[in-house]
Amino acid sequence: MNILKLIEEDIASVKERIDTENSNGSYDYQFDGEKYDTADEVLEQVGEWESLDCNLSYDAGYVAGLKSVKSQLEKEG
Repeated sequence: MNILKLIEEDIASVKERIDTENSNGSYDYQFDGEKYDTADEVLEQVGEWESLDCNLSYDAGYVAGLKSVKSQLEKEG
């Protein structure tokens, strides 16, 4: 099993869920009505939060962690 492919699929899965929830208006409250078009834009904004604790914060941290592991594996590989 290719671990890099597994990481990429997991990142894509989280981003797909974020895109779906974003398009449904689930994040309107967190962003005070500000609209973002993509999961990457949402995750970028979450990265700038100082102390908001919600599921979106956990998703952003999870994706960032997966990207870090992927980057390290690519360097070693």
